[in-house]
Formats: sequence, C-alpha cells, structure tokens
Amino acid sequence: MKTRIIGMLCIVAWAVSSCGKESSREQEEPVVKDTTETSNTKLLTRIVEYEKDYPGDSIITDFYYNANNKLIRTKEHTIATPGSDLGDEDDEYLIYRDASDVVKRVTIMTSHYEDGIFTHKDSSVYDVVYDTGSKHYKYSINTNNFEDIGTPYFIRDSLVYTYNNKDQITMLQILRKDTATGIYFEAERREHDFDAKGNIIKLRTNENYDNQGDPLNEYVLTYDDKINPMNFGMEGFILGMYSFSWPTPNNYMTLSGNEPAAYSYTYDADNYPVLMESSFQYYSGKIYYYYNK
Repeated sequence: MKTRIIGMLCIVAWAVSSCGKESSREQEEPVVKDTTETSNTKLLTRIVEYEKDYPGDSIITDFYYNANNKLIRTKEHTIATPGSDLGDEDDEYLIYRDASDVVKRVTIMTSHYEDGIFTHKDSSVYDVVYDTGSKHYKYSINTNNFEDIGTPYFIRDSLVYTYNNKDQITMLQILRKDTATGIYFEAERREHDFDAKGNIIKLRTNENYDNQGDPLNEYVLTYDDKINPMNFGMEGFILGMYSFSWPTPNNYMTLSGNEPAAYSYTYDADNYPVLMESSFQYYSGKIYYYYNK
C-alpha cells in the first residue's frame, strides 16, 4: 500500500492510496529536465515527500511544462527501504493539449515493481470533451487497462463535471457500468463549496463502487494567505480519483472530518511554500517544494 504523505489526497482529491505489494527499492534520484522557462512566472518543478516513521524513504514527483508554462507531464519516483509502507508502483502523467492549450487527453502510466525489479506497466487514459462556448470541460471517458494475474483487465468510467457561474467545478461524478445489469451507476461523487477567494472550504465526497448507495462524508478546510504552487486551475479535477493539483489560490491549513489533519508551512521571500509539515492521527510527514527560480 503506497501512502501518499501529502495526506489530504488519501481522503479527497490530490494524493490517493494505490494498492500493491510492499517492496524494497532504492534508486538514484532522477534529474529534473525538459522544464521550459519562458517568463517570470515561478513554476513548481519538484516535490519530495517524506513520512516521519520512514525518514529514509521518499516519493519524488517532477513537473514539466510546455512553452506556455502549461503542465504537460508529471513523473513520480519512489525510494523505498525494507519494511516501508511505500508501495511498489510509480505513476507518470502525460497531458496532451491542443493548440489552445486545452487538455484533450491524459494518459497515466503506472510502473510496477517486485523487490525493486520492474515487472510491468498498467495504463489509464482520460479522453476529455470540452465545450468551446463555455470553455468548460463537459465530461471525460476513463479507460483503464490493468494486468490482473496475467490477463488484461479493462474498466471504463465516465466522469461528468458541473460548473457554477464563476467557472468553478462544484461537482464531479464518476459513473461506472454495472457488470451484471449493464446499467451505469454513480460510483463516486465530489461536491465543492468555494469562498470568495476561490478556495474550497467544504467538500462532500463518497466512494460507491459497490453500488450500495454509500453516504457522502463532509470535510471542512481552512487556508493560509500565501501562494499555492499546486494550483493548476480546474484542470486539476479532470482526473477523477487521482488529481495532480488542488485548485485553490492558497494552501490548506486544517482539514476536519473523519481524519482531521493540520498543516504548517515555511515560505520563501515570494510567499511560496518551500516546506509543508502535516500531522494526522496516525502519521505525520513533510513535503519539500522546488521551483525553477
């Protein structure tokens, strides 16, 4: 089981737990490259996550941009030692944009390892439909290809987005076809309430993949007044279960709900975080942020 130290996403949208056998895998830290700097914009190029109980382990995620400073790729690299609860898989996101930088497709390549040795890759593809009039993402089709005991296993989900009059996604629904009946049902829902600054201050979410009508759980968030480098806009929601950003202008400070959490930050002179420390009921961790300048 890979525990994403960034925490909130274990519960909501940014970092999610992905299951697999535990592994012992140590590699050299990758070199950041292909990041294009074309303006004075400060771009996030890397985050490194550590969990307090496993200080020798880390999850490194690098961020890559096109000439217009739009995110086009993220690449994850896990360094795990024996006994670690970090999993045996790394994700690479490839974000395909058209000439207007609208996201048309996202491909997620998941590399699997056993005892530090690469075994195979799974893929997940999101084909996105965009409304040229409203400039809103309408829906996307997610096709997963998983290797299940040596046999390819396909899952196809439909993700539907609902906007308010401020161009904010207030609801995301994931629809899945019931294999027995062939009827689509709502497998997951996320509802977002925004404040005047554009921060998500309340979240209602559930996972209903067993089609048993699971109730929504509510979470309340508070924020600082500094710059959130993970804010890639509403595009951060188009990936459904896993999202590469938290689209709010500021950084979350507290999360209340089933798993309450607190977060504190160290900032640079430009009010960007360089360190985030998180505290949950059962673990705590750190995230270091790196920029192009």
